[in-house]
Amino acid sequence: YESICKDTRGNVYSNSPEFPSSRFGINSRCVSVSDAPGTTQTDGYCFKHECFGYNIWTKTYNGVRITISDGAIDNQEILVCLRSDSWKQSSVYGKYIKCPDIDTICGSTTRPFQCNWGQWNDQLNQCI
Repeated sequence: YESICKDTRGNVYSNSPEFPSSRFGINSRCVSVSDAPGTTQTDGYCFKHECFGYNIWTKTYNGVRITISDGAIDNQEILVCLRSDSWKQSSVYGKYIKCPDIDTICGSTTRPFQCNWGQWNDQLNQCI
């Protein structure tokens, strides 16, 4: 789940009538969706991720925000996944989203979604 959700047809293309807010882009990652924790999971829906709570000493993040919606601007929902969370329930979809491994998604730099290829280097202030 660490790869960028990318599509050659464009980063706003989404062919998901069930999840119209799924998006491709540099800050999108795939998530597992389920009717309930422990039931059959559907993988591969891309949603915007935002890492938060960066600790400069341990070079880790506290959690990640996953933005989903029903396709209407005023119904946007942000699911907050902390390190201790395994699943979060969406009040918009009534489904469960599996929380990602924070270190895998966010990495250890101050700009986790800055680079299409490689990773951000804080010392050089560029993608390498």
